[in-house]
Amino acid sequence: YMYSLNSGIFSNDTFASGLVNGEYILKIRDQNGCLSENKFTISILESVKILIDRPLCYGGKGKIAIIPENGTPPYLISLNENTPDTSQVITDLDAGLYTIKVIDALSDSIIQQIEINQPDSIILSFDVRKDTFTILASGGSPPYTYSVDGGFVYLSVSEFANVPKGVYTIKVKDSNNCIAEDEVEIIYSLTDDT
Repeated sequence: YMYSLNSGIFSNDTFASGLVNGEYILKIRDQNGCLSENKFTISILESVKILIDRPLCYGGKGKIAIIPENGTPPYLISLNENTPDTSQVITDLDAGLYTIKVIDALSDSIIQQIEINQPDSIILSFDVRKDTFTILASGGSPPYTYSVDGGFVYLSVSEFANVPKGVYTIKVKDSNNCIAEDEVEIIYSLTDDT
């Protein structure tokens, strides 16, 4: 028999090497010149696409979607060497490093490492001067809005003046609706000057 791969030259070589993923046509010719044609596909598991949804807030949960781009389904997926599963979406993940292993139906496998990042936590501090205070926020995802009434009303201003004596619950919300909370105490009032 003589063989031709993808319309190449016929030869009696029965071994082909260096084939990449794709579709192939193998023609076989016998000594009488009769032809047989066979189509086949090579799909070795070589790449995996991973979509990461990071947590919107510090300490929140993320998720990943794992999409094998070749290989032979069905796929088994393991996270950090846990028991493989067929689920290609994994939720409720903390920020950190993860090792993903994908195994296809022909036992080809690929390992990939990913990192799920999260925003920094929102840090609050206060600049208090008599009956005026300014909320200083950092971290999270600016811009911020500010509440001095425990979170009922949020404003874009961070300085509050003519505030009566007392302890106030301050909440700061970032652009992802992540909230940090702290208290500030005003110990001075205008009546202290009279």
